[in-house]
Amino acid sequence: MRIKILCQNRVGLLRDILDLLLESGVDVVRGEVGGKQGDAIYLACPDLVDQQLQALMPRLQGIGGVSEVEPLPGERRCGDADALPGGFSLDGSLGEIVGRFEKAVLQRLLGEYPSSRLLARRLGVSHTTIANKLRQHGLRCTPDEGPSGKG
Repeated sequence: MRIKILCQNRVGLLRDILDLLLESGVDVVRGEVGGKQGDAIYLACPDLVDQQLQALMPRLQGIGGVSEVEPLPGERRCGDADALPGGFSLDGSLGEIVGRFEKAVLQRLLGEYPSSRLLARRLGVSHTTIANKLRQHGLRCTPDEGPSGKG
């Protein structure tokens, strides 16, 4: 994961941050200074997971000169234990995994959006797409939708 640390530009700040991360067992493999006025530090920590970062944030923000610490979107690791819903299996091919996840999403949302038209609107896809997906996964909307699809 890469993290962004917004901070003041002061002598020794990077050393303080790196010492804290090292003390916590976090391996930093690359670092960059950036931001509009050199007010950001970007650190690549490949083994850092969200839960660790959340635990470290108060300590990092307690370092004089650090104002904000945040993970960079898109840099979160797919393998993080907290990245998948509990009990979700990664067994099988990508198509099988995506199919199981898609079915789980549809099952969960069918309780809140009982008609295929409402469900399609919620998911931002066409009614036909939802009808096909429901059929593909053996799912049905509630009976009150009726054959006309109103609801």
